[in-house]
Amino acid sequence: MPNVSRSSKRSRKPATRDQKEAWPTIETAMPGAQFPPLRSEEMTVLLKILKRNRKKLMSYQGVYNVDVGYRWKGKKLTGEVAIRAHVRKKKPLPELAPEKALPAELDGYPLDVIETNFELHLRTDRLDPILGGVEVRNVNLDTEDIGTLGAIVFDRENRPMALSNYHIFVANRTNGAQNDRINQPGTTGLPDRIGAVMRSNRNLDCAVATIDTTRQISTSIVDFPGGIKGVVDPVLGMRVTKSGLTTSTTVGMVEGVTTNEFTIVPIPGQFQELSLGGDSGSIWLEQISHAAVGLHFAGETVADPDKERAMAKIISRAARALDIKLRRKSTLNESSQFGPAAATLGGGLLLGWVSASSLELNFMSSRDGANFGVKATPGEISPTTPALTVFRNRYVTAWVGAGNNRISVMQSDDGSAWTNKVTLGETSQSAPALTVFNDQLYVAWRNIGDDSLNVMRSNDGLNWQDKLTISSETTHSGPALAALGAQLLLGWRGAGDNQINLLRSADGASFSGKVTLNEATASKPALHVHGGRCYLAWQGVGDRRLNVLESADGFSWRNKLILRESCINGPALATLGNNFVWNWIESASPHRLSTLLYEL
Repeated sequence: MPNVSRSSKRSRKPATRDQKEAWPTIETAMPGAQFPPLRSEEMTVLLKILKRNRKKLMSYQGVYNVDVGYRWKGKKLTGEVAIRAHVRKKKPLPELAPEKALPAELDGYPLDVIETNFELHLRTDRLDPILGGVEVRNVNLDTEDIGTLGAIVFDRENRPMALSNYHIFVANRTNGAQNDRINQPGTTGLPDRIGAVMRSNRNLDCAVATIDTTRQISTSIVDFPGGIKGVVDPVLGMRVTKSGLTTSTTVGMVEGVTTNEFTIVPIPGQFQELSLGGDSGSIWLEQISHAAVGLHFAGETVADPDKERAMAKIISRAARALDIKLRRKSTLNESSQFGPAAATLGGGLLLGWVSASSLELNFMSSRDGANFGVKATPGEISPTTPALTVFRNRYVTAWVGAGNNRISVMQSDDGSAWTNKVTLGETSQSAPALTVFNDQLYVAWRNIGDDSLNVMRSNDGLNWQDKLTISSETTHSGPALAALGAQLLLGWRGAGDNQINLLRSADGASFSGKVTLNEATASKPALHVHGGRCYLAWQGVGDRRLNVLESADGFSWRNKLILRESCINGPALATLGNNFVWNWIESASPHRLSTLLYEL
C-alpha cells in the first residue's frame, strides 16, 4: 500500500517563561562568523518536533516546506534556532485572519516564517536520460498515485524496463493495466510518455513498464551513480539506503524480515524520516555495496517519531516474479584459476585470461560488455593472469611464459590476430602490469628471487629500456599500473602484511610518496583511470568480495564499495563508453569469467 501522510495527535502547549528563556541562542563574535554546530541531542529533539507537526504546518495556506534552522530577522541570520515554515510570499500579520496565522512557537521553540522560492529539481523534472529515484505516473490514475521510478532494469533480452510498485503502475486498473501509458515526470501529456505497463504482481506490489521513448536511459539512481551493483536478501541489522521522490535519500536499518517483506527503522540514535507518500517504488540498497535489497511500498502512518518505519518487498522475489534482471551481469562459459585482464579500444571491450585446464592464453571481445564474440587463442601458455592495455591504437598484452617464467609482449589491431611478439630477459612468477604514460608503454612485474618491484618502458613495444628496480618494496603478487594525469601510479600488496600500497612518479624513472592503505588483499590489485579519477579494485581477504576505492590525486582514497560478488585472484577494470566494467573470475566452482556493467 502507498505511504500516507503523517498525522499528529500530540497537542501543542504554549511555552512557559522558563522555556522561552531557554530557547537556544548562539552568540557570534562578529558579523559573518560561523555558528557553532548544534548538539546532536538537541538536533534530534528538534527533528522529532518537526515530524509531529509537519502535517499541520503544511496545511496552512502558502506553506510549501518546513524545516529546522536558524531564525532570520529582516535580512540578517541570527543564531536563534527555530522551526521554520517556508512560503513564497510573506503577508503582513494584520492582513491574515487569526485562524490563518501560523503559531508563534511549537513545543517551546519559536516558529519562523521565511520567504523562499526554491523548487524541487531533477526528481520532478522531465529527464533525459531517464534514471531511478524520480517521479513517474500511470496517466490513467489520479495524481495521488504518483510515485518513484525505482530503477531501470532489463528483461531476458537485455531490453530496458522501468521498475516501480503495482499500486503506482496498476492500482485499480483492470487487466493489470496492460499497455497503460507511463509518463516521466508525472504529467498526463503525451510528450512525457516513456512506455507502457507490461507485467505486474499484486502480492509483491511490483510492476514494470516497457521503455519506448526516444529519450536516453541511465541505470543510475539519483545520488547513486551506476545504480544497482548487486542483489542481496535482507538480514537483521543490515544498513540500507534509498532514493525516493519525496524524502530523497534516506538511511535506515533492517529491523524485521518475513518471507516476502522486511521493515526498516531509523538507525538507533540517528532519527530520520525514512519515507513519505510519493516514495513508493524506491529501491532500498545495501549501504556498503549498493546491492538491491527491497522495493519500497509503505511507510508508518503514526506521527510518533519512535514508531517510524518503512516497508519493502524483498527485491529478489519481485525480480523473479517479473522475470527481470536488476543489473547487467554476464557470466561466460569460460573458466580460469587466475584473474582476467581487460582493455577497451574503438568502442569495444577485450578480455584476456588463462584457461583453467590448458593454461592457454585467450581473448574475447564485446561491443556492449554483455555479449561476446568468438574466442581467440594465439597459442601461448601462461601460469598466471595476463596484462592488457592500449598503446597507439593497438592492443598490447604481456604475460609470463610457462616453464621459463620470462615476460613476453605482443600486439594486436583487433584482439584476435596477434603479432610483434617480444620476449624480454626478465622473469616473474606473478602477473605483470601494463599502462601508457607520456606516450610510452610501461611494464611492471615482481622479480623472481627477491620479490622486488620492477618497472621498464618502451617507445614502440618492441625495444625496452630504463629498467628500475625498487628493491625496498616487495610483493607476493603482481603489481598494478595506471597513469593519472601527470603522474604514474604503481600499486601492490605488501609481502609481509598484505596491505595495499601505492607509489607515484612524475617521470616514470623514480617513484616516491608512498601511501599505505588500511586495506589488505591476498592477490594482485587493479588500477584504472577514467574521467580524471583513479579507481583501485581488489579481492577482499577472507570473504573474497570485490572492493573499490577512488581517488583524484592517487593519495587520498574515498567512496569505498564492497560488492556482493566474490572472486579468485584479483579483478580487472575497464571503461566502455559511459559504463564502468568489472571483470572477475567467480570464486565458486567452476570459476566462470563474469562481467558487470554500471554507468559512471
